[in-house]
Amino acid sequence: MDAPELQESVDQMRRLGRDTSEVEVKASVGGLPTSLGTTVSAFSNTHGGTIILGLDEKQGFAPADGFQALPIADAFKELVRPRQSGESQPNLQPDPIVEIRIMEFEGAEIVVGTVEELPPEKKPCFVTTKGKEQGSYERLLDGDHRMSTHAIFLLSSNHQQPVRDIDVVPGTSLADLDEELVAGLLSRVRRTRPRLAKVARTDEEVLAHLRVLDPDLRSVTLAGYLALGSYPQERLPQLMISYAHFPAASPDGAMGEVRMLDRANFEGPIPWMISDAVAKLEGTLPRRRVSLGSSSRDVGEIPADVIREALVNAVAHRDYSAFSEAEQVRVELYPDRLDITNPGGIWGGRREVDLLDGTSRSRNSYLTRLLPDVPLPDSSTVSENQGTGIRFMVGSMKSQGLPLPTFRANNLRFTTSLARHGLMDPAIVEHLRLVGAGDLDERSLGALALAIQKNEIDDQVVRYQLDMDSLDAWRLLVELESEGWLERGRRGGHFYATTQLVQAPLFDSRTREKDLHPEPILAMLLNRQPLTVHEISTSLEIGLDQTRRELRRLVSEGKVVPTAPATSRRRAYRLPS
Repeated sequence: MDAPELQESVDQMRRLGRDTSEVEVKASVGGLPTSLGTTVSAFSNTHGGTIILGLDEKQGFAPADGFQALPIADAFKELVRPRQSGESQPNLQPDPIVEIRIMEFEGAEIVVGTVEELPPEKKPCFVTTKGKEQGSYERLLDGDHRMSTHAIFLLSSNHQQPVRDIDVVPGTSLADLDEELVAGLLSRVRRTRPRLAKVARTDEEVLAHLRVLDPDLRSVTLAGYLALGSYPQERLPQLMISYAHFPAASPDGAMGEVRMLDRANFEGPIPWMISDAVAKLEGTLPRRRVSLGSSSRDVGEIPADVIREALVNAVAHRDYSAFSEAEQVRVELYPDRLDITNPGGIWGGRREVDLLDGTSRSRNSYLTRLLPDVPLPDSSTVSENQGTGIRFMVGSMKSQGLPLPTFRANNLRFTTSLARHGLMDPAIVEHLRLVGAGDLDERSLGALALAIQKNEIDDQVVRYQLDMDSLDAWRLLVELESEGWLERGRRGGHFYATTQLVQAPLFDSRTREKDLHPEPILAMLLNRQPLTVHEISTSLEIGLDQTRRELRRLVSEGKVVPTAPATSRRRAYRLPS
């Protein structure tokens, strides 16, 4: 953190009146805070962060009276430094990555510690005296919270290959499997895997080699039960796919009486669950016309094959440990996107951005190996297991003018988000024109559209979306940052849309009387999050009466939709679906 970043961080905390998810402030007068180790642990296990010692939150984040920078910096270094052989045990394990500096701020010296996120294979970082179970923390909002046993288990499972998928499901036998699915599997395996067909003389031996059956007990394994079982939910009732269709941009954002437009549960073996879920979404999502050279055709708002691939990834790579047996794969449809969420973060020491390179690593290796030979009702198979699934999703979304899938992960869950609207949707293009970006080149406009729709982008996302070299993508982002369209986050290569980009500054704040034009309201509603008349009025610095008049006109023209009757205090406004 340099001086401008420090000033920016303190200014933000002064506006908020508290710490942030990325910055922790402690006065540290008289000694190092005893809770500092928990903060280092939390930042190490999340996305990293900054610790500022010597500012007093109670005094508006002003320099703390009586703070002594040099001894506090020395004590901080002692807290986090690696220990040599023969020394006492370290305060934190494994060793955190912390850079400590003394900086000048508003005429006083303070101590700034930058904590890096640990690589996945080294997590969790924990306070030694408390042990791993009680001393592992994560950063949530502006606080340090002890990690759950489940989160610690998932992080620790990155250190070795899980084998939960070949555990036996108690009380099961070959009779619990669907005969048609088993027959289809055996037929395909004998046709495509001659070596296995040669060493396995009977059907039962083939199933044992594939770990559908336990080789010794001849009971059905979890992988076999989920992929081929007649009704796996008889013994594992929550291992299904749930579906919910929401009218607003978040589950709690709906106004009025309608909180959910539709809901369903999809049960049965994996091929049937996926087939039923895809059919449901194909019947719900509108279709649009796409030009293909001299011809055109109607396609789903989101390609069905992309939805299927995202569902396969969710059921194949989810956590099946006892901690997660009560959780379903959740499919949630919103006005602007489709979210598919599964228990368990990213396994195998990878980050979200690493998923784009096509490298295949499977938490459930036997299940993942089995699914390419399990037939779907349409005679295809569930998956390929060639590490090409995400690359296929990327290519398919791009070919229809849609943004790349967005991947979000924490220690407990993983979400794939598929946009319903095109990258250069007419509303986005109009918004870019309104904020003064209309004359930028095509790639710059594409990068800004990505920033608006995804909130956070980096050079790899831009590279894959816009077919650019990595270095050129990085240069483009830096150029847009220098022009004020993007700002760089504290995590190095991540960029965010600036206020200039996401708001339409069409008014001269120096004039007292302002003529309200409808475009700013439409621009504010671009993210399809309902806003009240008070929120719109405050953001645009326009009187309530003017705002109400313009909203009434936009509603009458069908450009804006109210979420509740005019008499409701919870009435808000959104763009039409």
